[in-house]
Order: sequence, then structure tokens, then C-alpha cells
Amino acid sequence: TDEDSHVWALARTTGAAEWKLDQLANRKLTAPEPFRDYVAVADYEGYVHLLSRYDGKISGRIEVDGKGVSARPLVVDDVLYIYGNSGKLAAYTLE
Repeated sequence: TDEDSHVWALARTTGAAEWKLDQLANRKLTAPEPFRDYVAVADYEGYVHLLSRYDGKISGRIEVDGKGVSARPLVVDDVLYIYGNSGKLAAYTLE
């Protein structure tokens, strides 16, 4: 993510941009976290967004904490953990 909350996917070998998502601009996004075929980012409004790793399209979102999320999402053993600003900890899996 950049300072304007655009999400970029860069090629590992060349560093060239593969895709860029502008739809979440100015939402103060967290750093991204890979999660299966997705990339998870959270925002200051308390939502977690799942983006396709392949094209950056938003695949889903859920509100986690009305006070926002500042901490980077974390994946451990195929579980996505989100820690909200109010102290709420949420855990998600995909079927």
C-alpha cells in the first residue's frame, strides 16, 4: 500500500506493477497480508477487505471493529487474525 492507500502488486523478479487498486484510496489502509488466493488489508473504518492476488479486485469485506483497524492483518496456520483499535481480536478462515 502507498501513502494514499492504493494497493499495488509488484512482480518479484522485475518490480514492475502487475496491478493497482484505487477503490480504497484515502482509507488509511494497513500493510497487506497474503491469505490463500487473496491479499487482506484493513482500514481506519474497521473493515477488512479481501483482494484477489491475481487482479486486485475486491472479493469481499467485513466490518471488524467500529473504532478502526491500524494493525497489519496476520495469517497463522491458515487463519486470518485482525486486531481492532478497540482491542477486539477477530479470527477468520475460508471454506
